[in-house]
Amino acid sequence: MRFSPGKKPVSNRPYLPGWVRDFRKNPIPRLLAGGDPAVIFDVYWDLLGLDKGQPMMIDSMEKVNTNPKALRMLNHTSNPSDEPPAGEMMVGLEFLAHLVRMNTLVKFQLNKMHPLIQDDIVKLMGYIKDDGRFPLLYHHHAHACWILLKLGIGGNRVLEKSIYWLVKRQRKDGGWLHRSMVPPGEDPDTMPSCIWTTMEVMNMLIKRPPMLKKIDVSNACKFLISHIEQDNYTSFQHQKNAWNILSIGTGETSMFTGGTLKLMEILAGCHYNMSDHQIQKWVKWLKSIQLDDGYFPREVNKMPIGDEWVTLRALSVYKKLKFQK
Repeated sequence: MRFSPGKKPVSNRPYLPGWVRDFRKNPIPRLLAGGDPAVIFDVYWDLLGLDKGQPMMIDSMEKVNTNPKALRMLNHTSNPSDEPPAGEMMVGLEFLAHLVRMNTLVKFQLNKMHPLIQDDIVKLMGYIKDDGRFPLLYHHHAHACWILLKLGIGGNRVLEKSIYWLVKRQRKDGGWLHRSMVPPGEDPDTMPSCIWTTMEVMNMLIKRPPMLKKIDVSNACKFLISHIEQDNYTSFQHQKNAWNILSIGTGETSMFTGGTLKLMEILAGCHYNMSDHQIQKWVKWLKSIQLDDGYFPREVNKMPIGDEWVTLRALSVYKKLKFQK
């Protein structure tokens, strides 16, 4: 089941891996027809399983690296040698702005080999303190590490130290909680961990499996599973409908969303599979929210809007859960 370079497929077989028949409608043809280079690359690589040496994958990677939208953004980069502004608050604000920028660049499917992104990588890693910590809160720290891992920096000693800084702060209930998030009058030692901070840390750690071995994975997963669809204990994504927001955006707040689908991705990354009754329940739910055009919604509500990135993630996590032992 392979595409022929430069030719349109003569049948729908290349668009239809066997497992896609488990859904009401196959959205892969529409994803490919959309023309987004990053989406097409993800379909070829993650969903269809094409090898990187195949002509179609090489062509797809070339289109990713020459995407005009990505190049415009890369060509408006700041000088990595600029001194950070004085004051902890100003450093935090600049770090957040750069985190938003990097989150957008990652969505273009760029990696560390692109010459124009290397200054941005240097600048992001420049925010890591001597002890390994990034500025701001744990979820910002985790997301910065996730971005660097996504770009292919895994194994870098400075990044490993930064990840381990977070690893060491797992709490007895399996989660993570930044003390600044503890409401006035609450005892931080007895307050439950922050659900969405824990989601962000775990979403990063599944990108670096050796680090998963350094935490209590079972306890972390149990914490998240036991709190699904619950309000958060902190003000971070406190609203209950946060579980229905499946899309992950590029803004200061939206980069931390993902809802129930994000939890499914974390559990898949922790080697859960279809043999688990909770996974079976959520897979059934996932199939039920597919829209008539084959896409999956940005948000589960009464007027859902289909989203190609949510669709990619939904298909990807289903494939992993189905075939993972």
